[in-house]
Parts: sequence; structure tokens; C-alpha cells
Amino acid sequence: IDDSVGTIESSTIISNTGASYGGGVMSYVANTRISASDIFSNTIESSSGGGGVYHDYGNLIVEQGSEIRYNRSASLGGGIRAQDGAILIEDSTISHNYSDSFGGGIYADDGMWMRNTTVEYNEANSDGGGTDSSGYIHGSTIQHNQASGNGGGLYTWGIIESSQVYDNEAPYGGGIYAKGVSIYNSTIKDNRARTSDGGGVYIYNGSSNGGAILVESSIRDNEGASGEEGAGVYSESQPVTALSSTFSGNFGADLGGAIYSEGVVDLLNSTVSGNSAVTGAGLYNLGSLSLNYTTVADNRGSTNAGGNYNAHITTIENSIVAGNQASGSPTNSTAD
Repeated sequence: IDDSVGTIESSTIISNTGASYGGGVMSYVANTRISASDIFSNTIESSSGGGGVYHDYGNLIVEQGSEIRYNRSASLGGGIRAQDGAILIEDSTISHNYSDSFGGGIYADDGMWMRNTTVEYNEANSDGGGTDSSGYIHGSTIQHNQASGNGGGLYTWGIIESSQVYDNEAPYGGGIYAKGVSIYNSTIKDNRARTSDGGGVYIYNGSSNGGAILVESSIRDNEGASGEEGAGVYSESQPVTALSSTFSGNFGADLGGAIYSEGVVDLLNSTVSGNSAVTGAGLYNLGSLSLNYTTVADNRGSTNAGGNYNAHITTIENSIVAGNQASGSPTNSTAD
């Protein structure tokens, strides 16, 4: 599809191999719509990427139950590679795609909008097992993806709303590796950091897009790596702000069962419970910590600070810090 308006509707594109751009579909300087179609088992062998679909300039819409699946790319974007232009994916499935580089399911240079879509069982040999893109994700499920680098589910900067990021894994940021992220009414659960930090969410230190904002969301049952930090959330120096959110059941990291941070952590009307770590099972913070109308309870540290470990400024107002346990002392809070 070149220099035009194109539609692929109720069609199957299967088992093709591309040498230059896009194993199944190439869309260039075009507004392209893929509707109720199956882009299946295609391969791109060049560095341009896009095992299933390659899109460059113009708008790309994938909608109405379309499936982009079992495609492979020797470079970027196992399922979709969008180089320039807007991309909208709605009511579709991106699954079982593989990239030998970035973006197992999707790699989008200029960001994407995703609604009511499932991204699952994709794999990247570098970053972004599910997707490597900025943008907005709403009402979607990102699950069972893996990356050999950063971000098993998502490598992103943007907004996640009313979505689930579930059972993804990577060395860094099992669920999400973010250069700034706002998470609303979403669940980040059962993700794993294989060898390093951030079982659920890893916030990149050098980002100019800020840290993490969580509103009415749940970070639970994520697994960090032994000897590392932040089973639930890892943020070296970027701020972590949570409103009406829950951090529970996160485990496996040495420091910071729920949150590890060297910056500002501000929790309002939130709950930190049932997390475990060697030290700071609830919260491990080397910057400043503020708890307001927040409960930190029933966390388990195997050495010190079952509840909070904080090295600098701690402000606790109208909050409960109780019932935490550690083999060291004290069990609820430790401050250096």
C-alpha cells in the first residue's frame, strides 16, 4: 500500500517473507486500515522490521477483531513496526510474535493509542516483549510476554488506564520499564524481574518525562530478583506518587518489597501490605517518604524494617504503620 488510502478487510495474509519492508504488509505514505483480518506467520529478514506489518508515514488503524500473530522480525517489531505517523489499535489481538531486537509485539517510533486489545505471548530479544512505544493504553491486557532486556510487558512512557499488565518477565522491569508513566485504575500483577530490579515496574532514572503516578491501581504479587531491589516498583531517583492504590504480596527482592526508591515517595490514602524483602519489606527509601491516610501493615522483612526503611526525611500523618515483622529491630520503621 503506497501513497494512497488502503483497506484490508476480512482477509488473511499468511506465510509471506519480505526482504526489505514488512513480511506481510508494507504501508508507506498511506492511511491504512486493517479490519477483521488475520496477519499470520509472516517474516521480515531485513533491518527495517515489521514481521507482520511495516508502516511508514500516514495513519495506521488495526481494528474489529484483527489478529497480528506468529510473525517474526530480524529487527524491530515482530508483529508491527510503525516508523512515523499515528497508530491506533482497537478491539484486536497482538500475539505470539517475535523480534530479534526491540518490540516483540509492536515497535512504534511516534507512539500509539491502544484500546480494548490483548497483547500476549510476544517475545523480544532486547527491550519491550509486548510493546516498545510511548502512548496511551486503555482497557487492554498485556500478558505472558517476555524480553531479554528491559520491559517484559511494556517498554513505554505514557498513560495506562483501566488495563491489566500480567505475568510478564524480563531482567529489568518484568511488567513495565518506563521513562515516566501514569497508571490509572489498573492492575500490575504476577510479573517477574529475572535478574535485576523492578518486578512490577521499573522507572528509568535518566528520563525527562518524570517518575510514576498511580491512581486507584494495584501493584501486587510481583517477583523481584534475589540480591536486587524493588519487587513491586523500582525507582532510583524519580518520584513515585500513589493515590488510593494498593501494593500487596510483592516478594523476592532484597531491598523494598513494595517500593524501592532513592527519591521522593508520596503515598495518599493507599495500602502497603503483605509484602516481603530482606530489608524494608514494605518500603525502602533513601530519599524522602510521606505517608498520609495510608496503612503499612503485615509486611515481613527477614532482617530489618518489616514496614519502612527510610534514610532521610519521613513524614507520617493520619496513617497506620503496624503489624509488620522483621528478625531485626525495630519491626515497623527504621530510619538512618
